[in-house]
Amino acid sequence: MASDVWSLGATVLEILFDSLIWDMSTIEREYGVRGNGMAGIRLAMEIRTQPSLLSVLRGANARLQFLADCFAYIPQERPGTTSIFRGLKQVVLEGKHMICEVPWEVYLRKKESL
Repeated sequence: MASDVWSLGATVLEILFDSLIWDMSTIEREYGVRGNGMAGIRLAMEIRTQPSLLSVLRGANARLQFLADCFAYIPQERPGTTSIFRGLKQVVLEGKHMICEVPWEVYLRKKESL
């Protein structure tokens, strides 16, 4: 199912980058839902805002860019699970030890929020 593809893409990115796909502090600030991040995510999705982690993905290994397609708001535009697993398998088989290189400023911002 297409909704499962969104969830699969989110899970893979959160594991690779050790970060949530939505920056909750930004969501709460931008949508005025302090202390209620889920309401902010709902609002962000209603206006079809892309998850925050996609901006980090753009600066990561180019071989992982196919994961951004998991977050298409039109379900029919999302890739199938077979395509996702083939892409991940290809990255692993190529021996990419550093699959994702998180920009330093993202790492620092995450440390500051702890």
